Amino acid sequence: MVSNLTNQLLISRVSLTSSLPTILRNLQHLGNLMGVVIYLAEYEARALACNGTFQKEGTRCSIVVHLTESHQFHTMGALRIPVLPIFVYTQKGLSGRMTTNRVTIQAIPPLYPLHAVNMQEVVVFRGFPDSCHMASSLLPLLILETNQVVASDSLLFYYSSTPNIRFINNKRTYVDELYLRVLTLNPAIATANYSYLSSARFLSTSDEFQC
Repeated sequence: MVSNLTNQLLISRVSLTSSLPTILRNLQHLGNLMGVVIYLAEYEARALACNGTFQKEGTRCSIVVHLTESHQFHTMGALRIPVLPIFVYTQKGLSGRMTTNRVTIQAIPPLYPLHAVNMQEVVVFRGFPDSCHMASSLLPLLILETNQVVASDSLLFYYSSTPNIRFINNKRTYVDELYLRVLTLNPAIATANYSYLSSARFLSTSDEFQC
């Protein structure tokens, strides 16, 4: 299992066209959903200084926000209890616990960079179901195997997604494909392990995943 005591959340699938007031309102709703208090003034100050984006992902982006206090997050956690879920989706709607668009919330270790610009990608896993419960249950296995190969515990694992076109019953629709991205601040780690992590030998435990 994966457990984090942290005050940092990574919010993904945020539309690049969203205004700052909309993002702040959605963050307030995220806090209501999870039962935590997000430090809105801190994020607002970073956003106004053009320093609020963790990574751009096509027409969307991910952002890092701080909580006013640290909380325990776990793969078996639940909303609004002392041990919170490490990865969860919001629902689209107008209530105080919903967001304008469906976004993902992931607890990440404290003190990680607020931007991905200086980080290098080590490997990307794909083939996940678009389900926060399934993604959370698979996270410990992939973290364990990757850390054993890389021999480092300084990697950042985070989920992102890309909308892909699918034709279901001859109807064109967009389906989000979920990815698990692994980043590092150490270029040597990325260079030394890229070939092996990209090979079929690495994920021999499951044919579901591609990298």
